[in-house]
Amino acid sequence: MMYGYGMGHGFGLFGELFSLIFWVLIVWLVVSLIRHKHGGRAACCGSVALENSCCGKKVDNATEILRERFAKGEISKEEFEEKLKVLEGEQIIG
Repeated sequence: MMYGYGMGHGFGLFGELFSLIFWVLIVWLVVSLIRHKHGGRAACCGSVALENSCCGKKVDNATEILRERFAKGEISKEEFEEKLKVLEGEQIIG
């Protein structure tokens, strides 16, 4: 019976598997923290083409285009508010 230093850790394949899972979780945690520090926009928010979502937030292309047109001065404040109500599903009376 050898109980000396040559026997290893005694966990065999399960020890290696848990060690691998541990390090994968550590790497995932570090990447998640880095993304969170940068506003959660590291992977997807540069492009709206990613399933119409941006890191879990829905992106409404029509609303974004409307906001851009208003910011550029292409439409007035009244036109912006009217079109925004239409996009949000509110009925315009009058």
